Amino acid sequence: MGNEQSHGTEAPAGVSSTFSFLSRRRGSLHKSNSPIVVVNAKGQPIGDPKDDEDLKKLKEIPRFQPLLLGVLPGQRDSPSIYTKVEPKYIIRFVNRLQQHFTACHKAVSTHQSQLVNEIGNTDQKTSALLRRVSLCSKKYETFTNDLKRVELLDNQINEVQKQLTDLLAGMKSLNQLLKESDRLPELPLLTPAKGNWTALP
Repeated sequence: MGNEQSHGTEAPAGVSSTFSFLSRRRGSLHKSNSPIVVVNAKGQPIGDPKDDEDLKKLKEIPRFQPLLLGVLPGQRDSPSIYTKVEPKYIIRFVNRLQQHFTACHKAVSTHQSQLVNEIGNTDQKTSALLRRVSLCSKKYETFTNDLKRVELLDNQINEVQKQLTDLLAGMKSLNQLLKESDRLPELPLLTPAKGNWTALP
């Protein structure tokens, strides 16, 4: 009875009111689950966009322009803008900007002076190192020249030793030609070499 009063229609004969309510409910769910959404019915004329209520409401919304229109491209500030802007805020901003630049200048100057000092110390160390390298190079050149002279002297000594060897061989041959009673004892002029010099590059 409550279902009949709420829907305002009577159920067919032999069908309970509860069953008829559920069947209508199921039919309405099937209709609402359709994936197609109709935006504009077919054949319905499209009106002029100027008459669209939504566009009119959007145009009625005021635009909030910046106080200084000169920051926008193609815009210029009105002459009356200078009377509307309070100078104390600009002065406060400029003072803060000046303090910021002053702090940056001090920091940069400090780092710059430290960098100059480090560069000077590096130049001094580099100059001292170059002088030391030059001195060592001169010492090595002197040592190389001395070694070359020693090598030349060694070659001369070897040549003298070779000549003495040849001379002793000739003296030994002559000594063999003499009688045994007239032969002279051998002269131990040659001694075995203790070392050999290698040629320098």
